This record gives sequence, structure tokens and C-alpha cells, in this order.
Amino acid sequence: MPPRQSLSYRPRIVDAELARRLKSAGAVVVDGPKACGKTATARQAAASEVLLDVETETHRLGPGDLFVVPKGMRHRPRAEVEAKVLLIEPKGTPNTGDPETAAPRRVI
Repeated sequence: MPPRQSLSYRPRIVDAELARRLKSAGAVVVDGPKACGKTATARQAAASEVLLDVETETHRLGPGDLFVVPKGMRHRPRAEVEAKVLLIEPKGTPNTGDPETAAPRRVI
């Protein structure tokens, strides 16, 4: 199934490849130069709901939602059922926002 199209989204060559990789891996990192459409493409490809615990609050994010975690805030993305999510984080950012409890990162 191709990503849903918003009225302002401009289809990209990478859309089909991103959909294929999300289907096989469930999580994909999109890397590229500034202002090339990474965020718009990621929002277009999102297909599930994720809960994001930030300090003492929980945010419910659906397809196309974008949330920026303020620097230094403890955070934990989670889902009640299998979810597809795209996290754009600086290299070395722990997946919990807390270096003491973070699982080691691995490249797939």
C-alpha cells in the first residue's frame, strides 16, 4: 500500500523504497541534507500510533504527527501494538533520553 497523500505533499522518488523498507524493518532512518523533504516524507509514510512519554506527560501521535522533544528532556517512545515510527535524532542520542538507562544502539 503506498503512503497516504496529503494535499500539499509532493511525491518523491524515494517513497516506494521507504514503503518497502518500512514493511521489512518497521523502523527506518531518513538522512539527507537540510530542507530536502525528510520530515514531509516521514510524515507521509507514518502508518500507526505511537505513545511518547516525555518526563511526566504522555503524548499520543498518529499518522503524520510530528513532535519535537526539547533537548535534555527524558523521553520514551512506545506503542500498544506494533507501530511504524521514524525518529530523527542526533547521533549518540539515547533512545530513552537518559544515558544511564539507554539500550545500546545498533545499525540494521
